[in-house]
Amino acid sequence: MQDNNLLWVEELFQKYRNNFDVLDALFKKKGISNSYGDVKVKGEVFTRFAYFDQTIDLTVHSCGQDSYPKELEGRYNATQYYLLSNTQKQELSKKFESFQINLTLFDEAVQVAKGFWIEYLSSRNWETYFNQTPRRPELILNFTGQLGDILGLIVSDYSKQVLEIAGTPLFKKIDGTDGPRVRQGVISDYFLFLFMRKYYLCSHFESTTCIICTRKFYPQCDREWVNRVPPVFCQLCLQMGFSASDDFYKRLGFSTQERRENYIEGVRAYSEYFGFIPAARYQKRKVIQHLHQAGIPIEELIYAMKVSSLLPWTGTIKQMFGSWSHFLNEAGLLSQKQKGRGGHKSIASDGHLCLSMGERAICEFLTKKGIAHSKEPMYPFDETLNPNGLLRGDFYVEGVIIEFAGMMSNSDYASKMKNKSKLAEKKKIPWLKLETADLDDLLEILPFIDSKKVSDK
Repeated sequence: MQDNNLLWVEELFQKYRNNFDVLDALFKKKGISNSYGDVKVKGEVFTRFAYFDQTIDLTVHSCGQDSYPKELEGRYNATQYYLLSNTQKQELSKKFESFQINLTLFDEAVQVAKGFWIEYLSSRNWETYFNQTPRRPELILNFTGQLGDILGLIVSDYSKQVLEIAGTPLFKKIDGTDGPRVRQGVISDYFLFLFMRKYYLCSHFESTTCIICTRKFYPQCDREWVNRVPPVFCQLCLQMGFSASDDFYKRLGFSTQERRENYIEGVRAYSEYFGFIPAARYQKRKVIQHLHQAGIPIEELIYAMKVSSLLPWTGTIKQMFGSWSHFLNEAGLLSQKQKGRGGHKSIASDGHLCLSMGERAICEFLTKKGIAHSKEPMYPFDETLNPNGLLRGDFYVEGVIIEFAGMMSNSDYASKMKNKSKLAEKKKIPWLKLETADLDDLLEILPFIDSKKVSDK
């Protein structure tokens, strides 16, 4: 991205970020101190949202304190184990001592996420635990709907054991419960209580300075960062980079024409930097998560957050442009012919030149997993599908060509990708395409490659 574009992104982000402070000052001036409320600026209504306040501690504690720090209001509520009789508790305590527990995963979660270790475990490690059914974590993690189900990630045969216990005569009835699933939930929650009492020593966040805006904040007041980015971004900067729906900061202080121009230039900057044209219902936080998990430097992550903050909300776009397609068309992205593969160029940690941040995420992922790979593999010659012999892929891994297809909304690009797919099928080349949303499934690269190894034997 050119230097003038870099400067424009930085300047617009700062204007957007300043609007949080402007709106906060307006509310204080009007004496509105609660989390929600409205003020009018030049006849236009702006709403105050909860993320302005840092009063709720969302983490789990076992230290006896209601909350930490003292000025924060505690959120974690005691589980339902009080419904159990003493005899039932004694039986569950005996059973708990026989559990085979993987404390390595737990220790990792506490080290990275401290009081958010439950959220971290559920978002970070279920792929490993459910290696046969990675898309259905609910099979174990939510089998009773209670917090204690998280132990299914670190206790062998946890759900099976809970279900067996709930079916025994002693637990056929638990006072205050109605139905088997509720009884199972009480049992699961009591196991969590026993686990925390034995293994979890509270680890608290201190006041932190936001790496972008230098605002002081407590990481325990917002769980959005867990397993997506390090706890170094305040709630306001997270809101800007992760969500598009609360877009007051893109409107306050800008004329209608300025807003249109900012939205158009913002989506252009986003498409150029990340290497794909975002769809209407696209979730911004996913790409940031993938970049972080792939291992890009924190400086790159900061800039990615700023670029992400420029992408407008689909509701606003519908009102202003008529539809997302009309918006992309006005930005020159709907039918724009892609010459080559555009995007933000960068050098990955292994020295590979990546032509978009989507490619960069894949490259860093492969490097992090210790998987040997090369860039720009040539497709074989074919009189019909590759007559000039110039077609190239993105990555070559263990005989597999991997394509990052970030511009599938463009008809020319999609046609070219379809042509590559046909060529790979014709030449019996294992071929994997990852589109924008598919970056959420980077782990699928590994079983796909392994399956092709097996099939080739």
